[in-house]
Formats: sequence, C-alpha cells, structure tokens
Amino acid sequence: MNSSTIASCDDGAFGPIIHGCREDFDFTFAFEQYFFSIAPSAVLLLAAPLRIAFLRKSPAKVEGQGLRTAKATAIAIFACLQLALLALWGTQLDDHVPGTRKTALAASALSLAASLALLPLSYIEHVKSLRPSLLLTAYLAVSLLLDVATVRSLWILPAPASIATIRPVFTTSFAFKAVLLVLEAAAKRKFFLEQYRERSPEESSGLFGQGLLLWLNGIIFFGARHLLTPRQLYPIAADMASERLNDDFWSKWSKGERHKAPQSLKKTLFRQLWWPILLPALPRLALLGFTLCQPLMIRRLLGYLADPVEILDAKIGYGLVGASVVIYIGMAVCAAVYWHRQYRFMAMIRGTLTTAVFRKASEMQVTAANNAKTVTLMSADCERITRGLMDLHELWANVIQVAVATYLIQTQLGVACVAPIAVTLLTTGLTTVAASQTPRFQVRWIEKIESRIAVTSSVLGSMKAIKITNLASKVSALLNKLRQDELDAAGNFRLVSVITATIATVPQLISPVVTFAVFVAVAKNNATSLDATRMFTSLSLLLLVGEPLFHFFGGLIDFMTALGCLKRVEDFLLTPPRVEKRDFTGNPGVSTNNETGDLSSRRAEKAAVPSETDPRTPSACISVEGGNFGWTENRDPILRNLKFSVKPGEIVFVLGPVASGKSTLLKALLGETSFFQGKIALAHPEVSFCDQSPWIMNDSIRANITYGSSFDPDLYATVIGCCDLVTDLTSLPKGDMTMVGSKGVSLSSGQRQRVALARAVYSRKKIALLDDVFSQIDASTQLNIARRLLGPDGVYRRWGTTVVLTSSSPRFLSYSDRVIALSDKGEITQQGKFEELKVSKGYIQEICQAQPEKGNSDISPTENIKEEQEEVARELNAEEAEVEEEKPRGLPETDTSVYRYYFASINWKNAGTFLVLQVSLAFLSSFSYVWLKWWTDDSSVFPNTKASYYIGIYAALQGGALAASALVTWWSLNVLAVSTGFKLHADLTQTVMSSTLKLFGATDTGSILNRFTQDIQLADMQLPIALQVVVTNLLTVFAQAGLIASASGWIALSYPFLLAVFYLIPTYYVRTARQLRTLDLEEKAPLYAQFLETLEGIAHVRAFAWVHDCLRRNCELVDKSQKPYYLMYLVQKWLGLVLDLCIAGLATLVVGLAVGPLRNTISAGFTGVSLTQIVSFTSYLKLLVLFWAQMQMAMSAVQRIRDFSCETEKEEDGQAMIEVPAYWPAQGRVQVEGLMASYSNDAEAPILDNISLDISPGEKVCICGRTGSGKSSLVLTLLRLLDPTTGTIKIDSIDLSSVPRDTVRSHIAGVAEEPFFLPGSVRDNMDPYGQETDAAIIQTLSDVGLWSSVFADTEKGLDGALDKEMLSHGQRQLFNIGRAMLRGTKVLVLDEVTSSLDTQSEQIVHRLIETRLKHHTVISVIHKLDFAVGFDKVAVMDKGRIIEFDTPQALMAQASRFLELYEGSGQGSISASDA
Repeated sequence: MNSSTIASCDDGAFGPIIHGCREDFDFTFAFEQYFFSIAPSAVLLLAAPLRIAFLRKSPAKVEGQGLRTAKATAIAIFACLQLALLALWGTQLDDHVPGTRKTALAASALSLAASLALLPLSYIEHVKSLRPSLLLTAYLAVSLLLDVATVRSLWILPAPASIATIRPVFTTSFAFKAVLLVLEAAAKRKFFLEQYRERSPEESSGLFGQGLLLWLNGIIFFGARHLLTPRQLYPIAADMASERLNDDFWSKWSKGERHKAPQSLKKTLFRQLWWPILLPALPRLALLGFTLCQPLMIRRLLGYLADPVEILDAKIGYGLVGASVVIYIGMAVCAAVYWHRQYRFMAMIRGTLTTAVFRKASEMQVTAANNAKTVTLMSADCERITRGLMDLHELWANVIQVAVATYLIQTQLGVACVAPIAVTLLTTGLTTVAASQTPRFQVRWIEKIESRIAVTSSVLGSMKAIKITNLASKVSALLNKLRQDELDAAGNFRLVSVITATIATVPQLISPVVTFAVFVAVAKNNATSLDATRMFTSLSLLLLVGEPLFHFFGGLIDFMTALGCLKRVEDFLLTPPRVEKRDFTGNPGVSTNNETGDLSSRRAEKAAVPSETDPRTPSACISVEGGNFGWTENRDPILRNLKFSVKPGEIVFVLGPVASGKSTLLKALLGETSFFQGKIALAHPEVSFCDQSPWIMNDSIRANITYGSSFDPDLYATVIGCCDLVTDLTSLPKGDMTMVGSKGVSLSSGQRQRVALARAVYSRKKIALLDDVFSQIDASTQLNIARRLLGPDGVYRRWGTTVVLTSSSPRFLSYSDRVIALSDKGEITQQGKFEELKVSKGYIQEICQAQPEKGNSDISPTENIKEEQEEVARELNAEEAEVEEEKPRGLPETDTSVYRYYFASINWKNAGTFLVLQVSLAFLSSFSYVWLKWWTDDSSVFPNTKASYYIGIYAALQGGALAASALVTWWSLNVLAVSTGFKLHADLTQTVMSSTLKLFGATDTGSILNRFTQDIQLADMQLPIALQVVVTNLLTVFAQAGLIASASGWIALSYPFLLAVFYLIPTYYVRTARQLRTLDLEEKAPLYAQFLETLEGIAHVRAFAWVHDCLRRNCELVDKSQKPYYLMYLVQKWLGLVLDLCIAGLATLVVGLAVGPLRNTISAGFTGVSLTQIVSFTSYLKLLVLFWAQMQMAMSAVQRIRDFSCETEKEEDGQAMIEVPAYWPAQGRVQVEGLMASYSNDAEAPILDNISLDISPGEKVCICGRTGSGKSSLVLTLLRLLDPTTGTIKIDSIDLSSVPRDTVRSHIAGVAEEPFFLPGSVRDNMDPYGQETDAAIIQTLSDVGLWSSVFADTEKGLDGALDKEMLSHGQRQLFNIGRAMLRGTKVLVLDEVTSSLDTQSEQIVHRLIETRLKHHTVISVIHKLDFAVGFDKVAVMDKGRIIEFDTPQALMAQASRFLELYEGSGQGSISASDA
C-alpha cells in the first residue's frame, strides 16, 4: 500500500472510529493508545504505591517460593518486551503511519513503568495478601482484553517494514501478559501459613473467583451429594466476625454519649459500616449502565433488520452479536459482584445488631428486661431490618433507571413519554400513602408476636407444672387465641401489602397502555405510526420503567419496615441501663475470678484465709446503711431502714416470714433492685450467687458447675463432695456429662438446687450470697451440705469466704456467726449471735421454739468427704462418658405427604379459584405481546386506521392482568396464609400440650421455641408468597418461551439444552440451599437458647462477673448462625449468575440468528417480541427457580412441624377408656399395688420399684426420702404423667389406666413445686375455668393469707393483673395451694410445695389441712421432716422403693429409716403431744 493510502487512514486522529480504510470497522490507532494502553497504565501507577503502603505493615501470610519466582520471572520478561517496544517505537519514523509515533512512545513508556511497578507490587501482594491481587489481575485482565483490538489493528495496519517488526514483539508481549495473568490469578491457599489455613475460601479468592462466585462451587456441589454439617460450612471472614463488629459498634455508639449528642442508631451504623454500605454502589452503577444498553441494542438491531441497505452489511450484524455478548455477560457479572457485596453488608449489620441487643439486655435492670421482647428484637426485628436494607441500593438505582428510560422513551414516542411519568407519580402517591401506614400496622402486629412468644416461652419452661395443675387445655386455648390475635393484627398489614403490590404492577401493566394511547392520539396529527422498531424499543424501555418501579415500591415498603424496626432497636438501646449504686472497698486490681491464674496458684489459695490484720482487708466485707430497697419506684419499698455489716470470713443467716424481703435483700446486695436508697459497700465486686429458683443451663452437669471457670479436678471433686452430688452422679449412666435439659428438667428439684449451689462454691468468690438454698433439698442431704460448707471444718470456713444465707428455717443457725431477722414490714428486728437471740424474746426465739434444733451431731463434719473425693477423682481420671451424638439428618427431600399435610387446611374450591386466577394472569400478560405484534403488522399496511380498536383490546388485556394479579396476591396472603398459618400453629400447640415430659428432657426449649418462631414465620409469610410466585412465574416462563421462539423456529432447538441446564443446576442448588436453610434454623436455636438462658439468669451472670464471657459466647453463636445465613443468600446469587449466563447465551443466539445468513427471512416484529421478552424472561426465570428453592426451604419448615407433631411421643390413652362420674372420686381412697415405672425402656433400674400403698379416704400421707429417691416420680404416676410398666393405681376402686389422662388431672388437684401463672388477672389464675364465685375466690385467698396482705388493697382486686414478680417465692406457693383447694376435689397431690415456706406459712398450711381439707385425701412430697408431724402416715422412699409406711409416731418409736432421717436432719424427737 502506498503512502497516500496510509495517510488517508488518519490513525493519528482521536476517532474513535477509523474512516477511509480497514472497511471503516476499527478504532484509530491513537484512540487505542490513549484509552487501551495509557489509561490502564496510569491507573496502575497511581494505585500501586497506595496498595504497597497499605500492605507494608501487614504480617507475612503466604509462602510459595516457586510461584513467587515464576511471577517475578514472567514480570521481568514482560518488562524487557516493553523496553523493546519502546525502543522500536523510538526508531519508527512518524510519516510511515502519520500521527502514531508520539502516542505510541507515551503508551510504551507508561507500559514499561507499569511493568516495573508490577515487580514490588506482585511480591508484596503474594506474601502479605491471602487472595490473588485484585489490582494486578484487574489491570492485566482489562489491558489484555483491550490489547486484542491493538493486536488486530497492528496486523491489519498497512504499514512499512518497521511496523512489521513491532507486530511480533507486541504479540509476544500480549502472550506474556496472558501468562502473567494466569500466574497472578492462581490460588495461593496451599501456600498459606499454618495460622491462616482455616480461613474462608472467600478471603482467598481472586478477581475471577469473586466476580464469578467460583469460591462457592465447592460447598454447592458437595451439598448436592452429601450431608452438610456446621463444621463443613465456610467460616465467616475476619472483617465480619461478630466480636469485632460488636466492639466497633459500641465504640461508635459510646462516642455519641461522650459528646452528649442525640444518639441515632442509623448514624452509628453508617459511621461503623460506611464502606460496606457504599461499596456495592460501584457494581450497581455498572449494572445500571449495562441494563440501559439493552433497549439501545434492541433499537439498533431492529433498525438494522428493517433497513434494506444496512442488512446487507454483515459486519454490523457481527458487531451487534458482540454487543449482546458484552451487555448480557456484563449484566451477569456486575449483578453477582453487587449482590455479593450487598449480602456481606447485610450479614455485618445482622451480626452487629444481634450482639448489640444482647449486650444491651445484659446491662438492663432485671425488672426492665423483657425476655420475649429481646428475643423478638434479636430475631424478627433484625431479620426485617436486613431484609429491608437488602434493596437499599435498588431504591436509588431504580429511580435513575426510570429517569433515563423515560428520556429514551421521549426519543421514540415524543410527548407520549409523559404518560409513564404521570402513571408513576400517581402510583408513587398512592404507594406513599399506603406505605405510611405500614410501620403502624407492623408495630401492632409485632407486639402481638411478642405477646405470643413471651407466653410460649414461659409455657415451654413450665410444662410439668401446667400438666400437674391441669392447665393444659386452658394454656392450649390461650396460645391459639394469641395466635388468632396475631393473625388478626396482621390483617391490616397484609391488606396494605396487597394494595401496594397491586399498585406496584400498575406502571408495568398500565403505563404501556397510556403511553401508546397518547402516542396514537398525537400520531394522527403528524402522520406517524407505530412500526415494529418504535413499538418494541419503547416497550423494552417501558419494561425498564415498570419493573424497577414494581421493585421500588416493594422495596420501599420493606425499607420503611426496616426503619420502623431500627427505631424499635434504637429505643431498646436507649433504655436506661442498670446503674451501679454500690461502692467497692477492696483492691480492684486483684481478680478473684477462678479463670485467672494457673491451677497450682489457685490450689495454693485454697488454704489461704484472709487475715483481718492484712491492710488490704477491709474492716467490713459487706456494709449497708440506711437501706431502702424495692422493685418499683412508685410503691413503698419492701425493705426499710436497713443497717448492718458483715466482716470478712463471717457467715450470716437472714431469716424472716414469707414476703419479708429476704430474697430482695440479696438482690439489693447484688445491685439488682430497681428502687435503691441508702448505701451498700462490698469489698469485692465479684460475688457467687445461688438463687432460690436455681438457674440451670441446658448443658452437662459438669458444664453447669464449672461455667465461667477453668476446670480443676481437685477443686471439682471437693465441691461435688461438699454438695452431696457423688451418689447422684454415680447413679447416672453418663455421670457428670449427663445433659440436664432446658432449665434442668432432667434433674429433680433437689438435684437442680445442688448443681446451682455447686457452681457458686466452685467459683470460689470471696463473697457468697445464698438464697434459701436448702429449701428444695431433703433434710439429711441438707445436713451433709451444711456441715461441709458452713461447719467448723467446712470449705467456706477454710477458704475464709464471707457468706450471707437467707432461710425460712432456723436449722443450721448454730453454724452462723451472726443472725439477722426481718419483720413482715421489711425491717431488721433482731441481729446478733444466735446463742444470744435464741434466748431473747423475738422472732428467732419463736421459730426456734416452733422448730427446736437438736445439738450438733457427734458425727464428724468431714465424715466420708475424703473417701467421696477420692471416688470422684477416680471417676474424673477415667475416660469421660461419651456424649450421645445427635441423630444425623438425611439429605433434604420434601415428599408429597408434606404438601398434602400443608394443603389439608385449604378446600378445593379455594385451590381451584387460585389456579384459574393464575392461568388467567399468565394468559393476559403474555398474549398482549402477540396483540402488539398484530398491531404493528396492521399498522405497516394501514397506518392508524384501527389504532383505537387495537389500543382498546390492549387496555382490556392489561387491565384484566392487573385485576388477576391483585386477586392472586389477596388470595395468597389472606386465604392461604391465614388458614394454613393457624392450623400449623394449632398442631404445634396440640403436640406440645399432649407430649410426655420426655420431650422437655431430651429437647432444648430453644429448639421447640424455634418451631413457634422461625418455622411459623416461614410458613406464615414466605411460603404463601413463594407458592404464588412459583405458580405465576412457571406459567409466565412457558408463555414467554413460546414468544421468544416466535422470532425463529431455530431458537427452539436450544430449548432441550436450556431445559437440561435449568433442571440440573437448580437441582444442585436446591439440595444445598435447603440444607443451608435447615442449618440456618438449627444454628439459630442455640443462639435463642443462650439469649433466654442468659437473660433468665442475668442476676447470676452479673454477680459472678461473667458478662464478658457471655458476650464472647454470644458472639461465637452469632458467628455460627451467620455461616449458613450468609451462604444461603450467596448461593442464591450463584444460581442467578448461572441463569444470567444461560440467558446471555440465549440472547446471543437470538441476535445471531437474526443477523446471520437467514436474516432476510426473520420477522422484525417477532424478533422485537423475542428480545423484549428476554428483557423480562431473565427476571421471571430467576424468580421461578429462586422462589421454587425458597418454597422448598419454607416447606421444610412445614416438614419440621409435621415431623415434630408426628414423632413426638404423646400421652395416649388406651382403647378401653371409661367415663367416670362427675363427682369422682367421692371418697378419696388411693390404692397402689406392685407399681414399677421407668423414664426410658432401656433404663438399667426402674425409677419406681414395686411400690404398694393403701391410703384411706381423708387420710393425710407425706412422702419423704433423699433427693432422687423417686418421690416426685410417684406423684407423676398418680397424675398419669408417667406410665407404670407394671402394677396398678386405683382411686375409689377405679384403675387410673382406664381413665383418660385429662379426666384424671381434672378430678385430682395437683400442686407443682414451681407454680405456673397465666397472663391475666388474679381471678383468671385462681379460677382458670371460671367455675367459682368471687366470694369463694376471696375466701380461699384469705385462708392462705394472701387476700388482706397482697390483693385487697390493689385497685382492681380480683380483676387486677397478676404480676408474679410482686410475690415472694413463699407467696407463690401459697397461691398455688389456694388454687388447688378452690377446685374442691377429694384428692390433693402436693409436690414439695412447702420448700419456700417459713414457719408461719407452714402453720397456715397445717391449719388448712386440718380444717378445710379435713375430709380430703392429701398426698404430699416434703423435705422438711418436722412438717410430717401433721400427717396421718409417712411413706419413706429410697432408690425407688417404699421402705417404710406407718404413722410418724410408730416410725419414731423404732429404729426406722424415718427416725434416722429425722435425727440426721437436726430435729428433735416427736412427742405424743405433737401428734
């Protein structure tokens, strides 16, 4: 080619398109150098120093010398090639290719500089970054892609020999750049240093792994073939760790407090997470650009097909194919990157808020903390916040997309573009009005959810008491009513959702009608018409307006909901915390926590007793001056004018009548009372505390005892010996590794009390506060524990521990250094040494006379301790018992029976209506496109002649689709959701109420509560919507597939392949996604359980100074729950990416066929229909698969509910049940013959062994024995809560096994050791079934001493709300007894109901037994053996057998076990007068 030809190319011009040569199908050489070489090199040179400076201080994380050397070698060769290119361009004469030399020299120089910068950047990235360098791979990938154009230009450039020399060198440089890209993109995981090898693959994935989500492939394909367990899930990335997020959040939140500025949760979260919040905006902008290119590409393609001249130029067609590839692949990758970053933000805000709620709850007053509200905030509110913020960037992006698309519509349709704007403004106004009501309706709904969860949580923790007291049917009705109230409260919210969802479809369905109508009206005046290009380009643009508006309005509702939930969380975080009003006089730098220091130093401390002459030892370990304490600010304090002090190492007993404030005093010493006046000073801030109601976690016995402390075998052996647990542990198959169940349900009340006491002792704090810890323990065990803890050689004496112990009994007062007596008005009436007070007139003397104490036994206080300790040590040194492994789950499969179970609550008429509406919606929304094609065909022949006819039919089709959409949504949310939601909850409630007590011993309460919360929420909201979307999109996708194939029959040939892909890929996805959803629910259960357990025992946690440990444990559980939660969302986007890439292939196929050799036979109209459908086909297909998986996951919640209902062992009655008279039992005779019972079929020994009793009508029988001897188990058999394996129980000659269980419990009054109170009034609790008059209720409350002292002065009397926290433990027991007496049954069964009663209250019960219950049969389990005096017979149990059964006097007159227990308990003998 001569020089004139070269000059005509004008490659030195900016261009960008070349003119006059190379068939006008190339960029100018100058443009390529500026933008394809100089620009990327400049960006790298600017970014590389910043990246090097950032990584310089990071530690080395990766080895891999071989890979590092290979990278350095490739970079060196690449740099040499760049140097050679610079030299070659320097020798190039400018007139050979005019205008290229200067730009080429600049580009080569910058490329050389960039290649030199690669060397240090590559080295530091390799050594100090876990992932392949994003900066390097991005530079290499982008520049390599751009170099393709430059290589092509060089090889087709008609240039002299000098240029020909440059071509191979540049091509070689291009090849080495590709090699370098492969090396830099290579994974480095196998070269990680040891401490980094367990990090998530997300943290080690590079540019391509991140952009294509390749790092998820492992978990997805593994989960499709194998069972996923929590250990196999990828760990959370370091920057998403909950502990790190929690610390950062409170640092930012506290900064607002320090500046005394109004604290805002939204501002704090933005200051903390501003980068994760803003980062997704970058890929979202790119996605927006590619999305808007779709209609432009369609317009260009249809114009190309319609132009008889252009269609002859194949190069334009090839360019359109390339454009479709770039657009659709760009959309797929940008969407994947965007949602990946958005889900990271969601997980981070979820972890932040969950831990923040927990930490705040741990700081609140005991009276202010609402467990149900806290759990609701942590679960429902946090979930709604993350879901509402999911579309945060969609809101602004959709607004921009609508604005740009509207402008493009104006270029096609002129003034008709105002039509979609008008429709949009109208729908925006309507949606805003509707959405403004959303927070109000939602708050009302959430409050109802809170109420239901609160009651449900309370019920699950008190099922034994509920069944004993015959409240199961009442509680079942209450839970169902609360559920119905919740559904009713959600009605308005659902209605608003239907309205807003319908309004949201208006732009998508109605905007095209109005727009085309306006255009037709205008077109008649300017002689234009709707041809195929204008019609379908505009339609694709209208879809880009309608679809984002649909999502915008839906996202706006969720966003408003999220703001409402954020306000709730903010209000909770702003709740005033518990203020520490106590003073601490000890050395704050000396930790008394058992977990600090090594074991040898702590062992040495065991014998150390603080010296009172030690200058660090304060004169008073505890001091109270002018103390007034209570639980409410607006009521009189419970304790008044207290003043006392306790010296270091002193043991002080606090006694007083029921409701005198003994427990309140200990809570005041802990700083837990809401009303606090006066001064309390403690020498040490860390205190061991054991409450009257033991706090037990669902863990092993050992874990409960050693919680918060390091394990010390010697100390552990000493403690369980002192707490008399050796016999109990040796009798358990798994010893101290036995799981105790929720709230210790697997243990007896005495065992729970001793485990809690053992925890307090094991912690070895300098101060111990013990609240009536002997109340639920039998007398002989009490004595053993008292001697070993409080006796002269007891561990508390040897350790010099300061002890304050409350009691309702004078027993063991001889072990005290001082005694404090409280009056019923909460004032100190006496204090001093016991020897002085027992001879001085006052309360102490009165109770000592009522319960005379025998002198100290001659038995050594340390009897058998050494032997027991050695026995325990041998057990501990032996191999630990294996904890029973959880039964593995199978691979998730939802069989048809689950669907039948779900749809059983829906009648076929409603189901048929739903299908008719769905088919109508699919037909109307799809046929309208065919109608538009017919319109354009007719318009091309007869312009505007039948426009009114076509626009009228089109309006009818779109209006019908809108109505069908509204009806489908209404049916899903208000028929399907309500009917199925109530039935599923009712099934759960019925299952729980009819289950045996084994359920609550073997299953964590948090797991059961999860069924009532997470599973119900899934079945309530997600499942109906998922079902609706699946059916709608399935029908729509089938219709659209036909419309896409209308462009060319050849497209249909790809459908088998696409169907195979769309079947196989979602199959892999669904199996993994369902497992992740199951793991998500399973991992939330321990989180909820920890929330509930910690908040229930928050006074203990703060006393022991375990708040930090609980927070750390909470962060660990949150991280565990985050793993399946985060992966669950990401695998959705993995599926979306795969489908997007498939759709990219389909779109390319459509364009390729349209511009290929058959282009002259292709209909422009049907091509427009096809491409227009592809715009929305992607969304419909993704929604179909995603919601199919979501429906499967939500259906797995239904399956869990069904399995729980079917597999839970229920209390079933036999076939031959009899109907007893209403007055049964008329006499009250109880006969037990040969009774044997076990809690499990494989138990080594029965819990009840050959029990025989004959109790006469009206006889009063007490059952006593050591803790764990089977007393409470016998009570359970009498009430048919435990079925005997052999033997019979008869009442009035009727075998209980032939009487329905509910009938037995309704005719026998049972009283549980831990009372259960219904939410409601005093009347509702005293007379749950409304069978008694007010006079009878008041008389009963008066008989138990509660009417005048508690309820008479209240404003509403019997109608006033009953707050159990306002009653002492003893008053709750008296109320419980009164409720049983009010029923008037002939047989009463009392299970350890006197454990919390003082002497005066015991006398009340004695009097009631002798008077009101004179003609009733009373069977009572007791621990206080002096209480046996008032009974006719005593049954002594040991190891499940009744070894003695006679009158108290007869047993005391002989060498009996009862006498041994009685004397061993420190009581005096029973005289004839006592009888």
